Amino acid sequence: MVNAGVARYRDLNGRHLAVLGQAQVDAETIDLQAETTQSRVRVAVAARTRVLRDGAVVEADRQLIQQPGFVAQELTIGLEQRRPVTVEKIVALYTSRDRAISECRDDARLAATGAADFAGLLARHEGAWRSSWNRFDVQLDSANEWTETVLHLHIFHLLQTVSPHTVHLDVGVPARGWNGEAYRGHIFWDELFIFPFFNFGRPKLAGTLLEYRHARIATARLEDKSYAVAVHTRRIVDPARWAGPIEEAAGRIAARHGLEVVPGKMVWELRLAVHSDKGDAVGRVVADSGARSVVVAGDDLGDLAAFTTASRLAGEGLRVAVRSAEVPPELLAEADLIVEGPAGLQEFLGRLLA
Repeated sequence: MVNAGVARYRDLNGRHLAVLGQAQVDAETIDLQAETTQSRVRVAVAARTRVLRDGAVVEADRQLIQQPGFVAQELTIGLEQRRPVTVEKIVALYTSRDRAISECRDDARLAATGAADFAGLLARHEGAWRSSWNRFDVQLDSANEWTETVLHLHIFHLLQTVSPHTVHLDVGVPARGWNGEAYRGHIFWDELFIFPFFNFGRPKLAGTLLEYRHARIATARLEDKSYAVAVHTRRIVDPARWAGPIEEAAGRIAARHGLEVVPGKMVWELRLAVHSDKGDAVGRVVADSGARSVVVAGDDLGDLAAFTTASRLAGEGLRVAVRSAEVPPELLAEADLIVEGPAGLQEFLGRLLA
């Protein structure tokens, strides 16, 4: 299975499933089982196809068609003028993450072969949506029906992607619908709109979203710095692995919005291209204060500019590098003095002030 519907995403790896098996279950039912290539989650789909005339099931000539990763039935049906024929297809989908099952392929087969007809399933479906809509519907005291329609559309999308069926699963808020590569696997976290909506209407769902978020705190972190956004990777298990992809993504975003990327120690900052750095800040502080000597301490690439300014001062400038496992070698090479970690810097400043 390959997602290749959008041209600009065709260069991405669209192969996410490896087929494990496919077969004809009985005369009416076929199935296929696959496994996701990264997370190794098994997904099974079973499909039952019936032909009905005047509400009763009728026989049809069936031919099984199989290719690698593909299974289907070709049906041949005799038609008569003014006698409609209905083809009813019922599909069951299970994954290895579902609870209270034996094995996802076996349970998909059982569900498809034993499922009610379309009318019975539709009645249950409508009842479930009616229950959700009675809880979450919002009506506006406005003559603008279009505004209310748009609001209902967004409510529908939220209820479609976050439902009671996912309470026991470790899942966040995915993009709506089957979207191929467009969202690149992103999970959405919106404390302004999505979370309060479910917190009011179904607190248990809101709680599972909060648990999902809390479980992923020790990953890449976005920092809102008012005039800039920073991506931190200090808490990632393998930061070196993600450095390249994050830097590439930051570069694309910066180019799209006219920003610049300022790399640091396990951080990438996106900001307006103001052509100012820590060296300019040190220069302004010295000029405004009239200081005749200055001590600049740093542990990041962004501190190199401050070191350069300190070395050019007419008075005395001392450049102190704070050693750690993450400090860039370029900073150590430019330093007049190297101290061991924050504790070493604290000890040095204490002696300086004594």
